[in-house]
Amino acid sequence: KTKLEHFLRLAKISPVIDVPSILLNLGVAAQQEGSVIFNNAGILFFAKDLGKFYRHAKITCALYKGIEKNRVLDRKDFNEDVVSNIDKAMLFLGQHIPVRYEFDGSPQRKEFYQVPLEALREAIINAVCHRNYFEYGANVMVEIFDNRIDISSPGGLVPGLTEKEFGT
Repeated sequence: KTKLEHFLRLAKISPVIDVPSILLNLGVAAQQEGSVIFNNAGILFFAKDLGKFYRHAKITCALYKGIEKNRVLDRKDFNEDVVSNIDKAMLFLGQHIPVRYEFDGSPQRKEFYQVPLEALREAIINAVCHRNYFEYGANVMVEIFDNRIDISSPGGLVPGLTEKEFGT
């Protein structure tokens, strides 16, 4: 219930109809034998314990010293729900990527992250949305190195799409 209320606030959806109708309208549940049952999307967004259903739906964030994976400074695994996992990965990035401040005389400073947070959020959302959820033991990875940030998603290209068609 708490996760659904949080999602509705974020999506600016008013809960003016009953919860089962909201879930059906969102496409995260189906009606079976008089009951409303979550589908896979419903589980990913609203399950009390996502790990009970999808142990491999985590986002793993890691901070490395240098440009290789041999010195780990910090690492966190997030496996709560899709929205919380993305939010926590963003907090991890915000804590570990360089930021500069500018002061222009106004009461609030301006923050400029080395990589725009909006771009990183979009990349994480894409990795979560387009990952292969049938690939067990693999997580979306958010890895921070001294010279780059890598965001990777388990799986490959959609069947029928070649690397040439993928773009640059």
